[in-house]
Amino acid sequence: MTTVTRRGGWGGGSSNSINAATAPSASDMIKSSFLKGSVSGGNSSSSSSRRFRSFHLIYVLVLTVLIVSAYSTYLLIVLLKQQPSNVNGTTTSGTGSTNGKVTTQQQQQQQQQHQEQEHVIMVTGGDGVVTSTSGSSTTTTSTNHNIKSTPPHHHNWKALQEAGLVEQGTELILNGDGFNVIQIGAHFGFEPNDPLGAGIKYILDHATSSVQQRKKVRWTFVEPSPSNMRKLSENLIKYGDMCDMRSINAGVVSDSLMESEKTGMVFYSIRDTIDLDTGYDSISGKIIPHWITELSSFDRSNIMKHSFAMEELGLDLNDYVVETVVKVKGFTELVKEAVGDDEDKSEPPHGPLVVMIDTEGLDCKIVNGISASSKYLPKYLVFEISHCDYKPSVEHLKNMGYDIKGPKRGNIVAVKMN
Repeated sequence: MTTVTRRGGWGGGSSNSINAATAPSASDMIKSSFLKGSVSGGNSSSSSSRRFRSFHLIYVLVLTVLIVSAYSTYLLIVLLKQQPSNVNGTTTSGTGSTNGKVTTQQQQQQQQQHQEQEHVIMVTGGDGVVTSTSGSSTTTTSTNHNIKSTPPHHHNWKALQEAGLVEQGTELILNGDGFNVIQIGAHFGFEPNDPLGAGIKYILDHATSSVQQRKKVRWTFVEPSPSNMRKLSENLIKYGDMCDMRSINAGVVSDSLMESEKTGMVFYSIRDTIDLDTGYDSISGKIIPHWITELSSFDRSNIMKHSFAMEELGLDLNDYVVETVVKVKGFTELVKEAVGDDEDKSEPPHGPLVVMIDTEGLDCKIVNGISASSKYLPKYLVFEISHCDYKPSVEHLKNMGYDIKGPKRGNIVAVKMN
């Protein structure tokens, strides 16, 4: 029988004779040596590999824990920032509430809100009810329409705000007066890219506490396109409780245009087979960019500049342009009608607070034709310059006492300084 003699054997004796049938295997010897930390020779590389894998596993686990902890902390911070707070330091989340101290961030938010609202503190609930507190009286006004009651981020509105429109409009309302807003080329009103839609509502919601106050603000929408006018009329009914809203179905031209030239003027617009909201075309069955329906002008070439949008769909824009003979009014004639001087003779003629012009190419001609002696000059004037030479218009406005803001992103804001 074969025997194996080993010094310093498994039991620790000086020597042992071990039967080959019961001798430990090579793998058992390696495992034992690894546990004792005494593997040598050819077994050292195997031990190093095992240690490396162990350290790598520990490193991955620690890194995973750190990443999960960091992300959890980030989510907690975001949730805390989103929790609304009132002036009493009560933080509300969902249906429950937890009382605590007002943080520095909350105090800054409250101070900013107070500065924006000036004399009036407004609290708007999810049901569309605005509560106005001024002095010792509190009044609730229903404003159930889905236009945001927050300052819009449109660059035109920001320019108007910086020029003092919000402050002046609010002051007029709080003093018991009203003001006029005129939107020339209104399309169908209250569109996402409309700077006046959310802006004027913001003033009304933060300065009015009764229906009577709201009705002292008159907002006139001017639109020559028959198809757009139908949709505009629906929107005026939908948002009619916002203020005194009116519409005029006519085109607007320069005051310098002779009466004979105003007769039989052709207006170009997009046919009404395209849904104004979704862009679905009932003829081709395709979805067309909805802004195509906003294209309208007395100059057909201004519409055809956008033919690329239809060509990408395999369509010809020429097939969608319709010609309509429309009624037109000079700028001063239109403003006089919009502010109501034909109805009320008790007050002297006065201009509107703000006029916005968007007529796809005719803007500069309208501005150039405004008479310097007109009694209906607006305090704030916004007009588009993308399709016209605006430099003569700027000089004309400066000569009439306007300060020019812009041009910026294809528009100019002018403010009457005297």
